[in-house]
Amino acid sequence: MSESFWLSEKGILIRLEDLAGDFTFRVYNNALKGNFKEAGFTKFVWVAVEDDKICRKCLSRSGKVYRSGQFMPNIPAHPNCRCLFDVEVTL
Repeated sequence: MSESFWLSEKGILIRLEDLAGDFTFRVYNNALKGNFKEAGFTKFVWVAVEDDKICRKCLSRSGKVYRSGQFMPNIPAHPNCRCLFDVEVTL
């Protein structure tokens, strides 16, 4: 799409919808991590939707385990990212 499209009313509305969706997803994932921590979980797994829309960055992180207190990358990792954190449960 041309630069003029993104400056049009329709283009601006599409971008605003994308930003709102990404912000909502970021808040959701942060709340999810907070609830997991309160429940006593200490290991979090990056979960990616592995389909034809997945990017290389998310595919490389899928399944990676992060510990509480360790650096954890932010989700969404990019616009329209569909990844989330889950807990790693060991039996």
